[in-house]
Amino acid sequence: MRGVMKRINFLDLTATDSSRPIRDNVQDADTPELLLAPVSTTYGVGFTSTGTMMTRRFAIRLTTAQQIVHEKLFPVQWALFAAMSRIHRTNNKLGLAFVQKLTLVDDRTALTDLDGAQRGTKGWVSLITIDVAMQFTNDDLEIHRGT
Repeated sequence: MRGVMKRINFLDLTATDSSRPIRDNVQDADTPELLLAPVSTTYGVGFTSTGTMMTRRFAIRLTTAQQIVHEKLFPVQWALFAAMSRIHRTNNKLGLAFVQKLTLVDDRTALTDLDGAQRGTKGWVSLITIDVAMQFTNDDLEIHRGT
């Protein structure tokens, strides 16, 4: 499955070299396309006497013009599931001690027109929702000024 992730176009919303990281038109050669985007955040200010909690919800959108599910859709979904499972198991080795819990919420998949009425290209769109619960100590939230 590792090879699957190498053949994907990752849309980078943090890129500084483009004001429009999402393509207006999806073409067959551009897929599968993967986008990780923030959806919502809930806060638990004063969650404990020593810390605060924040849960950020992300949507992972997979777009592919290939209509045969086992060609691109299922392998990429499996690779994402395996990667999320690996992150959950090895969290302490990633240097993300503030991440308390990673939850795969759901996956909504549909065969749809990828570009509206512009081209009529049919393909699969999969929207995987994940929640990342993070906890920060009060000291983490203090503004530290250089001396």
